[in-house]
Amino acid sequence: MSPKNYKSSQVYLERILVHIHKIKKYKNEISFELFNKRERDYDAICMQLSQVGENISKLEKSSERLIEKFPHLVNWKALKGLRNRIDHDYTWLEADKVWSLLEENLEELENGIKEILKKRFGIT
Repeated sequence: MSPKNYKSSQVYLERILVHIHKIKKYKNEISFELFNKRERDYDAICMQLSQVGENISKLEKSSERLIEKFPHLVNWKALKGLRNRIDHDYTWLEADKVWSLLEENLEELENGIKEILKKRFGIT
């Protein structure tokens, strides 16, 4: 991958999808009870959520301004806030709230990212 492509919004969106797929894989292998009990599962999913937020931060700095062009397809602010909470206040993060987010918003996030990739880059 050339340095120029590395900074493309497309790369950051595709990375977000990779992290979403990992989250879905990890989540499908466990129940909430295990997620809440086993640090390894909790840590793995939270790390992927943090990386989603990190890529959103990079999208914000991109000259393509995709966040401004697609403000309603993804709750950008909430995801970036979650990343900050995971990275800076991890011990106070509540497992039930993270699990609820996964149950209620993960598909919506994935669909929003795919829609942006389709509309902006023609990728389906």
